[in-house]
Order: sequence, then structure tokens, then C-alpha cells
Amino acid sequence: MPKYEFELIEEYFLEGEHRYRLKVKGSNLIINVAANSLDEAASKAAGVLEQTNAAAFINANKEGSRS
Repeated sequence: MPKYEFELIEEYFLEGEHRYRLKVKGSNLIINVAANSLDEAASKAAGVLEQTNAAAFINANKEGSRS
């Protein structure tokens, strides 16, 4: 699984769940996950990016912005 850099946007509790909102650095993508720790949230967010093929989108846009 590729490494991603996340910025913590918000940490909160909702209906007994500890939730995190993480922004993928260098993009406008925000991932919202339930987790017990920030590390677990980052791992889950990376999994979401992989499952949705967002990684390809992020990489394509980073390459396009360099031109």
C-alpha cells in the first residue's frame, strides 16, 4: 500500500464512535473514518484510497500540476 500524508482536519465522537476527518496533503480529498487512534485512522484512510482507486487520481493530478 502506498504511503500517504494526511492532515488532521477534525476529531470527534458521533453516536459512541471516535471519528477522524483526514485531508490528503496536496489534494482536496477528505476521508472520514471511525478509528480508535490517529494511526489507525490514517491506515483506514489509506485503505479507502486504495479501494476506490483514488491513488491513481492523486498521482495523476500531482504529475499534471508539475507541468
